[in-house]
Amino acid sequence: MNQLKTLGPYACLVVALAMAPLGAAYGEEKKSPMMPGGSAGNAAGALPPEGLYFNNEVTIEQGKLVDGEGRTSKTPAGTNVKAFQVDVTPSLLWVPGVKVLGASYGVAITQPYAWLNTDFGGASTGGDSTSNKGFFNTILTPAILSWDVGNGIFIGSGLSVYVKDGHFTHHYSAAQGRETLSNGSFANNYWTFQPNFAVSYLANGWNLTMNHVVDFNTKNDVTNYQSGNAYYLDLTATKKFGPWEFGAIGNILEQWQPDKVRGVKVAAVDGLSSAGNQSEVLAMGPLVAYNFGKASLRLRYLQPIRSENQGDISFIRLDLSVPLY
Repeated sequence: MNQLKTLGPYACLVVALAMAPLGAAYGEEKKSPMMPGGSAGNAAGALPPEGLYFNNEVTIEQGKLVDGEGRTSKTPAGTNVKAFQVDVTPSLLWVPGVKVLGASYGVAITQPYAWLNTDFGGASTGGDSTSNKGFFNTILTPAILSWDVGNGIFIGSGLSVYVKDGHFTHHYSAAQGRETLSNGSFANNYWTFQPNFAVSYLANGWNLTMNHVVDFNTKNDVTNYQSGNAYYLDLTATKKFGPWEFGAIGNILEQWQPDKVRGVKVAAVDGLSSAGNQSEVLAMGPLVAYNFGKASLRLRYLQPIRSENQGDISFIRLDLSVPLY
């Protein structure tokens, strides 16, 4: 387990919304709370040794919104919708050294903060764009369990809870006859419960991991909008060479339930999304990391190969992980 000392598997419980304010402008609400590929690159089946771990990740996202056919979305004025976002996501992981059901136990807390600029290509007044910043929902992870089953294989499971405490603003839309998100709104005004199941192979310098994650979302009781539940699969295949680590990561996102308003599936937004607003993402990219001994620095890149009802967004993530004791 020494190879895990500077990089806890849940050090990057990252959540952010690539196209957050589009909901306020065009009737859609936020996408699924977990950032696609947020755990890719982590040994999510394993916990590090007893200790307290700090991780800070900076993510740069940029790209365009795509519709239900995977095509670049257009505003009603026929212009592209582009976004650029910077996320800063500090987190703490505590492994107290106790066993629960024969598994190593851990607990974590994560607090994302982001700045987002969305450019509508002059859709209304010749250069229409919005710029927002604020805190996203706090993520509490009260239970992380990891079983060492031998031969380098670890099985992990846990539960994260997204608290609806982030920056949320709204206004009444006469066209929709209900409260809707304002452009300045940044967080989801609903709870998300997120269990996961992961398997990691960690032997001979390898990290081969599959992390299965499911989102169960409650309804936004202010806007009467229900975001559909979603499934993620984050994949990792890396190899260490001394202090260096190289490999590939991937992500699959499938929202299997449609979004609803007052119990009715949301209508298509012409040029922006299909009915139900269900997200699909397939993305992959490289990973490179360096272990300094008492800290590790890691760079990850994810490029979407396929994206529907979601931002066609590329992610560049740089994170530093340090054991505090």
